[in-house]
Amino acid sequence: MIARLLLRTLSLLLGADNEREIVGDLRENHAQRVEQRGAAKATGWLLFQLMSLPLWLAIDRLAALGTPATTSRRTRGDSFMRSRAEDLRFALRFFSRSPGFSMVTVLTLALGIGANTAIFSVVDGVVLEGLPYPDSDRLVTVWHSAPGVNMDQLGTATGLHTLYGQAASQLEGLTTYRRTSSNITGDGDPIRAEALTVTASFFEVLGVQPMLGRSFGAEEDMPDGPRVVVISRGLWQDRFGGLPDVLGRTVLLNDVAHEIIGVMPDGFSFPTTTPQVILPLRIDPASPEFGGFNTESVALLTDGSTPEEAERELTALIPRVVERFSDISPEMVEAAQLTVRVDPLKDSIIGPIRTTLWIVMGTVGFVLLIASANVGTLFLARAEGRRREVAIRTAMGAGRRDLFWQFSMESGLLAVASGVVGTLFAWVGLGLLVARAPATMPRLSEVGIDGSVLAFTAAISFGAALLFGAVPTLSHALSSPEEALRDGSRSATSGRRRNLGRNALVSSQIALALVLLVGSGLMLRSFRHLIDVDLGFQPEDVLTFRVSLPSQSYPDVESVSRFHLDALEGIEGIPGVVGAGAVSNLPLSTGWSGDPLNREDTPLGSDALPELVLLKGVSPQYFEVMGIPLMSGRTISRADTQDRSPVVVINSALAERFWPGESPLGRRIMHGLPGTGEWSTIVGIVGDTPAQSLTEPPRELVYYGLAPMAGSNVSWVTRSMVYTVRGRLAPEAMIEEVKSVLAQHDPNLPIAEVRWLDQHVADARVQMAFTMMMLSIAAGIGLLLGAIGIYGVISYLTALRTREIGLRMALGAERGVVKGMVLRQGAVVALVGVALGLAAAVALSRFLSTALYDVSPTDPATYAGVATLVLLTSMVATYVPARRAAATTPLEALRQD
Repeated sequence: MIARLLLRTLSLLLGADNEREIVGDLRENHAQRVEQRGAAKATGWLLFQLMSLPLWLAIDRLAALGTPATTSRRTRGDSFMRSRAEDLRFALRFFSRSPGFSMVTVLTLALGIGANTAIFSVVDGVVLEGLPYPDSDRLVTVWHSAPGVNMDQLGTATGLHTLYGQAASQLEGLTTYRRTSSNITGDGDPIRAEALTVTASFFEVLGVQPMLGRSFGAEEDMPDGPRVVVISRGLWQDRFGGLPDVLGRTVLLNDVAHEIIGVMPDGFSFPTTTPQVILPLRIDPASPEFGGFNTESVALLTDGSTPEEAERELTALIPRVVERFSDISPEMVEAAQLTVRVDPLKDSIIGPIRTTLWIVMGTVGFVLLIASANVGTLFLARAEGRRREVAIRTAMGAGRRDLFWQFSMESGLLAVASGVVGTLFAWVGLGLLVARAPATMPRLSEVGIDGSVLAFTAAISFGAALLFGAVPTLSHALSSPEEALRDGSRSATSGRRRNLGRNALVSSQIALALVLLVGSGLMLRSFRHLIDVDLGFQPEDVLTFRVSLPSQSYPDVESVSRFHLDALEGIEGIPGVVGAGAVSNLPLSTGWSGDPLNREDTPLGSDALPELVLLKGVSPQYFEVMGIPLMSGRTISRADTQDRSPVVVINSALAERFWPGESPLGRRIMHGLPGTGEWSTIVGIVGDTPAQSLTEPPRELVYYGLAPMAGSNVSWVTRSMVYTVRGRLAPEAMIEEVKSVLAQHDPNLPIAEVRWLDQHVADARVQMAFTMMMLSIAAGIGLLLGAIGIYGVISYLTALRTREIGLRMALGAERGVVKGMVLRQGAVVALVGVALGLAAAVALSRFLSTALYDVSPTDPATYAGVATLVLLTSMVATYVPARRAAATTPLEALRQD
């Protein structure tokens, strides 16, 4: 009753012509479904078709506007264009007659296209696009390694900057910089600003100049030069109202007045952050001191030079340091095994995220293949019903070229519709993707859907549609007309070859889905292991923030330690605060400080270099607040800090490295080159904490107090400290209370990097979590599409065997036998897919090895679990058509013939 009313209403709305072409097909198909599946399911199918119909009718009407009118004189070109327009109208009519099929096909393909477009937009913006500097392809980073002193990656010493700048012919320009931060005080609230100290060549090497004012001159780049600063556009607008008279004004940086000489253009960033202030680094080219490896360098290669050529030239210059600098001997250089590394700047900025993005890109490419295979399966099934139509058209004079254009037009229309819908999916998905991407992912601001992304979308849309739309249809349609007419009855079964094609497509879908699930499973196990890593501290309920003391107001170690001790005591007095401590760098921080470690019980020769180890400054109670266990001895007390006692605490990794099987308590160590500092006594050993990454082993570490002893080489280490406050207050309340306490001690001190410690830990896991999330989503979509594919094929093949099933049941076959027959058919397809998928997963898993942690790329448990899941899902998808086949009565089956 409902179906008749809907079809009658549609007939009145469409008119006589469309009533015969569209409503007639719907009425016939609805009647068949009533006989096969019952009135309720048939009515649901009809409602879905009617909901999809308006879109295709609208497209059909638009196409009709472009049909050329008939004229008395027609050129060959007119005839070709008129034929293509007719092909387009026929294609639109074909899709509008089966709106449900059309909608499912478009949405399936659009899902794969949208996923690929979204990920490609990220890959394009982050990896493929050049950096926003002129001649960015010639920009390289210059860094060093010194395996002889246990350091794999070092920056540049100021002495090496001078040497390279004067002697390297492969470099058109060289700049050295240091990332830091500055307190901005004076007018307005105090803030902590991101800062760069750079050599004057910085602006020429990058090819970027201030939008207002100028960059640094040679005299400002020298020691004791004028105090000047270039500020960012954002700081200019926020702090100075965007007024043009900002040039010549002064700003207090770390309590020192600096003259503003320039404003950088909007959007300037380097290397991965937007510095709010840029200051001169001030390297004296005549200095005889080599300096420490506490800066970084970027060079502009000469035109035609390569990073490899520049690396060879700079490596050849290393021996000259002993001639140029009096504090370096040939034995030191040889002992350090100092080597130069020159890499493209973009590679250094992108870092390991490049591998992650390509893995995700390959993953969603599999999703597109699965979706395309699904579309191919649908078209193969559709082609069976069109064989008689094509045979009649061929018999009436249509050539193979005409048929090619017809089916290509249908696939092209499918590509356009899928591409448009896929772009909409990508636009929505890209926003979610960027929101969930790691905050450390570089160049996120450059990610978007632009011309290159749209070109990529168009290419994959037409490629997928033509390959899996036109080719399968043509392979079935362009067969012998006599054979098609002979087999044209509705009950004719398809041949073995066509069944094999459909089964191959579904098996490939299952194989691809299994590969995705294996990758997702491996990442899931890696992430699980990463979560289970022993942090060595308790991150819950700990607020962290950084306080940096300017040397102008706090000129010596005593004033620095006094402020930290008093501020921490005041914070501990806040109701609800359990304890407060401070450390120069938190565990899992990208920044680190290190120096050579001398051991009194193992003296070195005068020209030998001790190994580099990490060092940190800590306050009393830091270890207790963080929950870092004391393994033996004691920690640094308040009395040690006030008296500047020469005591240190080391971690277990350092104790095991240098005193295996012995107690290091009471031993003396010293940081710096031999004979340049004072000895400190080891009074305690604490547990290990991760240095920069959860996936690397603990690094050797020495903890100094807030006030290292007089004559120490590490007196600078406690000037900028991260406070750790454990408490039970609400986040907003605790932050306000802390700010109030600090303001009582110094109202001009801003706090920065405010965050909870557990969020800091979560950020260390975010890249692996991001990769796992993307692989899991892709794997879930792939498994769903694979299940839909096997359901559709088994349903279709079962429908083709309806008469056979009826005969079997009429001859006495039991329902269980029929159900088992269909289930076996699906199981064979699934098993082939699983076998192919396992082989492909083993071959491709090596690409995941760099992203895994503590899991083998061929982990047997993951492979077994995924194979079981895929088989179970496939059998569930097969069970529905098997159950329907077993429920068919002989009378219903024979009536289909």
